[in-house]
Amino acid sequence: MADLISQRDQGRQELFDTIDLFRKEVDVMPLQEREQSLQHSLGQLKEQKGALNCSSSDGVLERTVEAYEEWLERSCQDVAEVRQKVNQCTDALTTALANLQSVLQMSGNNSDAVDQHVAFGDLDALIAALSCAIQEEIDTSKVSEDKEAKQIVGGAITTLITEIEREISYIQELRDHLVANYRNLQADMTPWLGSKPDIKKMGEVRRKIKSLRSRLRHRLADKKDLEEGDEVENPDELQKVESDISDIYLQLHQGFEEESRFLADLAKCASNHFPELPIAHPELGISEFLVSKGLLKPGRELEHYPRHDSVPYTSHDKCSVINTEFSGKPCILKEISLDRELGDKETLQNRAVNFRSVGNPFLVPLHAFFVKGNRAFVQMPLLRRGEEWLKSDECSSEDVAVVLRDVLEGLNALHTSDICHGCVHLQSVLVEKVDGQFRGRLDFYPFINTQCNKAWEMKFFGDLMVKMNFPNKDQTSTFSQLTEDTDLLAVLGDLLDTDDVGRLTAKQTLQQAYFCKCL
Repeated sequence: MADLISQRDQGRQELFDTIDLFRKEVDVMPLQEREQSLQHSLGQLKEQKGALNCSSSDGVLERTVEAYEEWLERSCQDVAEVRQKVNQCTDALTTALANLQSVLQMSGNNSDAVDQHVAFGDLDALIAALSCAIQEEIDTSKVSEDKEAKQIVGGAITTLITEIEREISYIQELRDHLVANYRNLQADMTPWLGSKPDIKKMGEVRRKIKSLRSRLRHRLADKKDLEEGDEVENPDELQKVESDISDIYLQLHQGFEEESRFLADLAKCASNHFPELPIAHPELGISEFLVSKGLLKPGRELEHYPRHDSVPYTSHDKCSVINTEFSGKPCILKEISLDRELGDKETLQNRAVNFRSVGNPFLVPLHAFFVKGNRAFVQMPLLRRGEEWLKSDECSSEDVAVVLRDVLEGLNALHTSDICHGCVHLQSVLVEKVDGQFRGRLDFYPFINTQCNKAWEMKFFGDLMVKMNFPNKDQTSTFSQLTEDTDLLAVLGDLLDTDDVGRLTAKQTLQQAYFCKCL
């Protein structure tokens, strides 16, 4: 590994120097002047193309130029021949006119010097021959009326326009993108030319976290002792302990966030510059971070969250849920038993990672995943449950439509990534107020339903629309039953019809859900 690392470092330095040379070469190239010249030529060629009404060509510059040169040579020869003919006719007519002028001289003895038998020729015939020759020269020079010439010249112009546009695009790509990309790459390499990532910072952060965890255990034990005592001798002492615990929680969470940032930086360095890091330092957990895309948080425990010992409530997926905080922000911890039909830790972790990787804003964000014993925990923000929101006086039919569209967006994003949610019900709908408007989020369902497919989930979404728009209906009523009423179907279609839903509009979803009842 040491030899490979040395070769890699040498290769990085060579690449850096080559990029530096490349940038200097580009800096002295007259790209701006060249582009202006090409733009000028392009404009002229396009004018000619419009005048000739050029047809398309095969686009191969070499063949087009060869055909054009052959035609040009042939045309020049034809023009030379007719030009010679014009010159001959002109000379004959000029000679005849000169002789005629000599005979017509009335002064002196010039008339005696002219042979009386000189033939002046037929001047009308000479003039007619010259006129024909000139017209032939004009016709030979007219490219726009020669079908073959027009095709050859037009093809050459079309090909040249394509080539010039391509060169202009190359200049723009070189100047505006390629140089910038290499500059960024060079800047990214600069810190690592003579140094390596400082893993000591991670050690310092983890020692700090370890110290805070120890302090937290002691203060929690002190609090328990004070609460279990017969009577509190000093009420202020319990209050101080609770205040210390709150401060420790906040510092501990800040340490967790700092650890995640350092680990993300090391993972980036391992991916881009130092692939030996996960092998040389397995204790850092870089491989696990990369596999889970930062979701897995080893070392965390339930006790590291305030109110961890409070009575949890049971969620719709039969998981225990604890309302708590992280860095002062409300959140929940969903506890999942690994003894259920889930399978194992890796299966649950992969499902959580895949759900988070979809990256849709209408799926509830997952902030952390950790395992303790046979229990796994998923940290999510604290959002309002859809059932509670529907029972409040805050929601209107327009708000319900927006929330349903959001949930549909999230479901469609999962389906696009070939992921089935597994539990499309009212209990899986979460509501959050953003900029004064209620928005919907689809909750994370950790368990795999082998019988679930996209068509059935669309059917359940239809039932969800009924339950949210008509909460006072019989809870056993389904979309399939209620859509027997065409008026109701029209009401739902008008309520949810929108162009801003993604690949599946709400009306399409209604139709799909309606047809699913035939399955």
